[in-house]
Amino acid sequence: MGNVYTYANAGFQVRLGWNLPDDFGMPLLRPGGSSGVAVFDRGSERGDLDLDGLYLFAAFDGQFVLRNIFLDGNTFTDSHRVKKDLWTGNYQIGCGIKIHYLDLSVAYAKWSRQFETQKNYHAYIIISLSFSY
Repeated sequence: MGNVYTYANAGFQVRLGWNLPDDFGMPLLRPGGSSGVAVFDRGSERGDLDLDGLYLFAAFDGQFVLRNIFLDGNTFTDSHRVKKDLWTGNYQIGCGIKIHYLDLSVAYAKWSRQFETQKNYHAYIIISLSFSY
């Protein structure tokens, strides 16, 4: 909650693959988002495998937006504004591979429209490379 962006958020992610990493998966893109940090010790149970994991994933993230200063305009004075959509969302589909301490994920993301007169959806490719030690 804040004066720039006030919203309620919910999302989920499913992964399917071989030897899934012990983490929370690919982070969904949103303000204040976090990274997929490992939560368990890698330990010796993985042995000397070069390939630690391979997976596909799909994710959805929805928001109910009360205030977005970039669309609603200035908080304290009258200014330019557009009529925003209260319900917005995005989805991501992609794949990931984990090799020793490296985790590479590639995803396609698409956002819904943020305001009524917006002509196009935002769509982009996400490439995430992380190193855990």
